[in-house]
Amino acid sequence: FADEVGYLRDPNHVQMKWEWCQQLGIGAEELEAYTPLADTISVTFTMLYHVRRSYEEGLAVFGFAGERLAAKSGYAKTMYEGLKAHYGMEVKNFAVHAYAEVDHGDKAEALFRKVASPASVQRRCREAIRNTMLLRDARSKTLNRLLDETKRTV
Repeated sequence: FADEVGYLRDPNHVQMKWEWCQQLGIGAEELEAYTPLADTISVTFTMLYHVRRSYEEGLAVFGFAGERLAAKSGYAKTMYEGLKAHYGMEVKNFAVHAYAEVDHGDKAEALFRKVASPASVQRRCREAIRNTMLLRDARSKTLNRLLDETKRTV
């Protein structure tokens, strides 16, 4: 968690996303006026609920199911290389995540295995992961639907 907010090796992740928006030509005023999707708000608040509820649940949703899953997908490396090759953009956010998520995911899995041994903790963590993944899936479906609608109108 400390790495995500810039207290350890990595830069602050929110700042990196802000910088990426600037590279895309999205200014501060437009960013501050943006209204997120209901699905994004839901997934964020559900994840924060579990992070604050217990260390184990936070580790389950943020590290084990979040960082570890993202690292296995390889999305950050693909995005970094694709944006650089096709648009000449070097996006720090994806450069950092290309290595950070693998490292964070490995650490989260090792820690999770240490703390998730009691059956009661496993039940809570399973529910936390299920809730978070259901909402992430719903958000992905919404985003895909919006992209499909955009394609039809263009």
